[in-house]
Amino acid sequence: MGEQAAPNNLAEAFAASEQTTDPKLDRRHLLAGLSGLALAMASVPLRDAAAATRAIRLPRTRGLWLYNKNTDEHLRLAHVRNGFYDRNALRRLDWHLRDHHVQRYHQMNRKLFDVLYVVQQRFGADRPLLITSGYRTRSTNERLAERIPGVASNSLHISGKAVDFQIPERSPRSICNYLNDLHIGGVGRYSTHVHFDVGKVRKW
Repeated sequence: MGEQAAPNNLAEAFAASEQTTDPKLDRRHLLAGLSGLALAMASVPLRDAAAATRAIRLPRTRGLWLYNKNTDEHLRLAHVRNGFYDRNALRRLDWHLRDHHVQRYHQMNRKLFDVLYVVQQRFGADRPLLITSGYRTRSTNERLAERIPGVASNSLHISGKAVDFQIPERSPRSICNYLNDLHIGGVGRYSTHVHFDVGKVRKW
């Protein structure tokens, strides 16, 4: 199998065909009569968001600095080199984001790494992102859902499409505001951390 090319910007990483919004928003537009004016106005934020993500260039060589709070492990590496994903680095990232309860890992969605890279550059590459949750097995997620309010039974953590993290000296509010402006996935703001997933665009 040949090398896999990495995206050059966030708009490329999050293809337009995958940018779905909350169905409730779509229904509101339908109830508005689907007038030409309503559609034109609704498309403006999406165009602005697409322009914003295109403007964020991803270097041909880039990496992450992570600290997993659950395992007390640091990881600092380049996961993209000369425009291509580094398979060994990706495997190390997958392991770093493993379900520490049962020591099992899963291939994480690569878009997560692109977003984490952009967030780290925006809020300070001089400090690691603190990982509080990455991949979860279904059994682990079920146990957490029984104990912790707000844990979804069908969480995208189960499929390796979500990550929870903190940034030292940066508020969850400021991080979430930045992510929401990009309009590229699910963003959850909690008192101590931020949730991001590569599912449909939504926030809570």
